[in-house]
Amino acid sequence: MPWVPEEAWRPPLFVEGQPIVRGTVGLKLQVDGAAYHAVSGLPDVADGGELRRGRLFTEGELYIVRPIAFKLEFGVTKESLFLNDFYLGLRDLPVVGTFKIGQMKAPFSLDRLASSMDTTFMERAAPVDAFAPGYLAGLSIQNHDLDGRVTGALGWFSDGTGDDTGDVSGSLSRLVGRVTWRQYDDASPALPRMVHLGLGASHVFSSSGSIRYRSRPESHLAPHLVDTGEIDAKMAGLVGLEAAVIHGPLSVQGEGIVALVDPHGGDPLMLWGFYLAGSWFLTGESRPYDRRMGVFSAVVPREPFSIRDGRPGAWECAVRWSSVDLDDGQARGGRMGILSTGLNWYLDRHWRVSVEYLFTHVDGPAGEGSLHTVQSRVQVRF
Repeated sequence: MPWVPEEAWRPPLFVEGQPIVRGTVGLKLQVDGAAYHAVSGLPDVADGGELRRGRLFTEGELYIVRPIAFKLEFGVTKESLFLNDFYLGLRDLPVVGTFKIGQMKAPFSLDRLASSMDTTFMERAAPVDAFAPGYLAGLSIQNHDLDGRVTGALGWFSDGTGDDTGDVSGSLSRLVGRVTWRQYDDASPALPRMVHLGLGASHVFSSSGSIRYRSRPESHLAPHLVDTGEIDAKMAGLVGLEAAVIHGPLSVQGEGIVALVDPHGGDPLMLWGFYLAGSWFLTGESRPYDRRMGVFSAVVPREPFSIRDGRPGAWECAVRWSSVDLDDGQARGGRMGILSTGLNWYLDRHWRVSVEYLFTHVDGPAGEGSLHTVQSRVQVRF
């Protein structure tokens, strides 16, 4: 939703036809199916299907003293109804840039901040699922400088409600921040090229709460195979490094995250994880990048699918390796490594079909062994 330039705004009561509220309403749906085969000591995982996400949202601008951005998004996962984004915001403020208050994603992790509709793989990488904050309630500021090549965001948050991904620590207050830098940027339509670097950090105050990290094998119908359980801790911190490269139809991205936990009555813990992913558009598209936010955005095919006109849509193949280690000291959450391969078909800007094969090796609370996964998704948004 574009912002109205400040110099063009007038109080709506004094401008004929000027609306007090202007915005859009949208719908997002993801339907998944998965089949599993566990070997070497892991318990069986039941095959199944689900409505992975169903979301109804509205966003736009409310005019009071100046334009105020708003977003409200309700989500459904299995049988639960929850609130995702729910915030008000002001943009183009001196020094701070954009200010938001409400519930939102905390500014941490390239993979986490991308919309779930726009990630290359069906699920976010295991270390991101384990460590990165989910939807939190609080306030944040975000700005950019150097012709948009540098972005920065900082927020103070408490518990929120929302999508069932991200760490599940409770009763906390957190300071979360992220800085990104486009070290190289050539937006030429013929051959887009870019190098993205980023640093994220979080300090969690937990004197009256608990720290808990866990992750599924990058398949939502599967159980959590690594899980620290609740850790009674004074505080915890996260540090995340991120990098991405775009060279025309090829993109590579990776992140490493370290969690430092200071438990009551025990030695400090260090838990960690990383992933490295690559994708290639067989039809020549390039992954879109939101320079204002420092994240990847929605793919739009060059030639939307049409049988009559012989247009293929966009086809993307991808591979990713993820590793997460939740074993240290009193934390015996387990270790997990996942090799994921996938094929995405973007019919147009609304429809997408994904098919993936994943091989997971895990040594965790559920046992030690391997899991083979074949899963697929059909998603649509309007």
